[in-house]
Amino acid sequence: MRYTDIISRVVPFLATVTLGLLIASIFVPVAPPRFSFGHRDGIRKHRHVRYDNLRYENSRLKFENEQLRRENRELIERLNDTLFENGLPEAPPPPPAPKPKLPVRTSGSGYNYSGPIR
Repeated sequence: MRYTDIISRVVPFLATVTLGLLIASIFVPVAPPRFSFGHRDGIRKHRHVRYDNLRYENSRLKFENEQLRRENRELIERLNDTLFENGLPEAPPPPPAPKPKLPVRTSGSGYNYSGPIR
């Protein structure tokens, strides 16, 4: 093949591609994309700060929980020591037993219960 045949095929192709890019650039930006993730970095930093705050709060709550457990154990020991030193108080008397509700005989068949209806 001669060079003139190659040039006669390549030149119209390049002209068509160039014209297509010019027309497309009117509707769509043809520039290469910018890979700036500034807004994502801010979100990532915010998550990291929030995660650190939650870790700090969790460790503080664990420490506070352990302190309260320790204090609770000390109070129970002190209460037990006081009770056994002074002797245990007498138990109060039991409450009186409730009176049972008796069935009432009516003119109908069987017994009717005078309590609440379920």
